[in-house]
Amino acid sequence: MTTTHGFELVRDEQIDELKTRARLYRHMKTAPNCCRLRMTTKISASG
Repeated sequence: MTTTHGFELVRDEQIDELKTRARLYRHMKTAPNCCRLRMTTKISASG
């Protein structure tokens, strides 16, 4: 598992329907979870 700034990566998934990557981290000392969502494509505005 990957550790960054005291957080351990628990789960890493691509959500194709949302074009988003989801990562679940757990703080190693105090154990709360943190979820990060990131768009994997750019959205362009037409207008």
